[in-house]
Amino acid sequence: MTGSVFLIITSAALSFLIIMLFSINMIIMTKFGKSMTFQDKIELFSVPLAADNYRSPNYEKIKQYKETEKILNMTVYHQKEESELLPIIESSLTEAKRINDRLFEKNEDREINLILHNSKEDLKTYTSLVDTLGYYDDTNAVIGIAVKDYKRILTRWDAAYAYFHSTIMHEYTHYRLQTYIKANNLYVYRIPLWFHEGVSEYVGMKGLTYPYYSFEQVPLKKLASHEQWETYRTGAYDIYAQSYFAINYLVEQYGEDIIPKIIRYTAQANDFNQGFKKATGLSVNELDALYMESKRRPLD
Repeated sequence: MTGSVFLIITSAALSFLIIMLFSINMIIMTKFGKSMTFQDKIELFSVPLAADNYRSPNYEKIKQYKETEKILNMTVYHQKEESELLPIIESSLTEAKRINDRLFEKNEDREINLILHNSKEDLKTYTSLVDTLGYYDDTNAVIGIAVKDYKRILTRWDAAYAYFHSTIMHEYTHYRLQTYIKANNLYVYRIPLWFHEGVSEYVGMKGLTYPYYSFEQVPLKKLASHEQWETYRTGAYDIYAQSYFAINYLVEQYGEDIIPKIIRYTAQANDFNQGFKKATGLSVNELDALYMESKRRPLD
């Protein structure tokens, strides 16, 4: 969505490391009975501006005049009228933590500020991120979530609730995934972007279904860096769906333990391609030929 795009900003002039929530083309939300159209994607979940346009937010200004609530390791900053969302946030964070505890070793949780923005426009005002529902700023330990259609979120059934819930799940997973990568003495950028996005979407899409539809596939090796991601993020491509399909295929073939195993073997070899090959028996190029083909097969 934006739901989230994971951006690793490598320029020395930019200290703002941020993860934006993922983009999805056509989602059939089986729990909520809704479908996203291509126009929905353009309006809600298109990828924000290039990294050169980001500015580091003034988080103290954003948090000013907001109330706080402690949920797990998160201090949630919210407007008084948004307090009804707190049980939903707690439920989403609890589910995200349960899944991530299963995927990764339990760790001493870092203190995170979770800031609610009262709209996409408010989020854009402070961060310059365009048409984005969420982000994770690892440097400043901040998750930001845009509240869209507050009353519909409260139904716990409407598509707006699905987006809100999935955004929280996705951004929390970026936090835990990066924590695990660093715990294995790896720089975060040593793990390619498609893997970050795919894992976060795998968790964020729990209970939802990506259908297969026709789009032009990009070799995963060309989706490793932010610069490469920006090259393919528009037009006939859906690199977010690709990332999800790739991780989901690996889990279907090897089980969920393949996710941390790839990271551990990458740390041992100090090389993602070698670690991936050792963990899966496949090269990334071979994975390219398998995961999308599995989506083209007719259902039994």
